[in-house]
Amino acid sequence: MRSVSVGGQEPLPFTAPERSARPRVRRQQPALERPSSYRLGGDLVATCGWAPGTEVVVDAAQRPGRGDVVAVRDEQRVRIGVFDRRFGRSVLVTDRGVAWIAPTAEVLGVVTLVGAALEGMPDPRSG
Repeated sequence: MRSVSVGGQEPLPFTAPERSARPRVRRQQPALERPSSYRLGGDLVATCGWAPGTEVVVDAAQRPGRGDVVAVRDEQRVRIGVFDRRFGRSVLVTDRGVAWIAPTAEVLGVVTLVGAALEGMPDPRSG
């Protein structure tokens, strides 16, 4: 089977399909999100030594690196801690120890600004 006539053999009726230029598929880059703020309470803020009611600003567009304070949502619970890597996996270091960041967890972003809780001020979200 040849595509050129050699020694009396007929060439096969083979024509390669023309290569059409495939349209390039561009990956949609996520829109840069504005920083979000969260009011923290309970023992959640004890990790970083902040008072309950502390408000933090989280930048979701910033990729966390080792040593950054990050907010992570895991199973509808927000946790704050220091981002690190152990044995090739992402972990959250808190005052209660080291916890793996599950693949299903959502890293909300890097904490960029912390506002101290003011004593005696009413919570605007409660009423």
